[in-house]
Amino acid sequence: SAVMYGLLPAYAFYIRHARGVILRNVRLELVQPDFRPALIGDDVEDLELTGFKAPVAGDEPLLRLRNVRGVVIQNCRALGSVQNFLRVEGARSADIALLSNDLRKVRNIALKTDGFAGDIAEVGNLGP
Repeated sequence: SAVMYGLLPAYAFYIRHARGVILRNVRLELVQPDFRPALIGDDVEDLELTGFKAPVAGDEPLLRLRNVRGVVIQNCRALGSVQNFLRVEGARSADIALLSNDLRKVRNIALKTDGFAGDIAEVGNLGP
């Protein structure tokens, strides 16, 4: 709860120290703009997002991943325009794939920061 943890860095999902997380067909709507990412994964192994659709405001990415391994993001899209679809951080991040996502309203697909210099596999994405 917000009382127990305070304001979380993501407006919907903050996944930390986890393995084997699957989110399918999740669509988020906001009553008012929120300037946090919709989802943050921090130290997550084997994360699968399929059919994830959400808005984001400002310069934050839709999805922010830090020190993640084995990530598949497929059939996802931002609801509305977004500067960065994905931000990947941390030298331990690896094995990330973007498959058949609708990125037509995205300016940059992936921002790599804070030690992440690896590749992101991309297959069948639309745009930008």
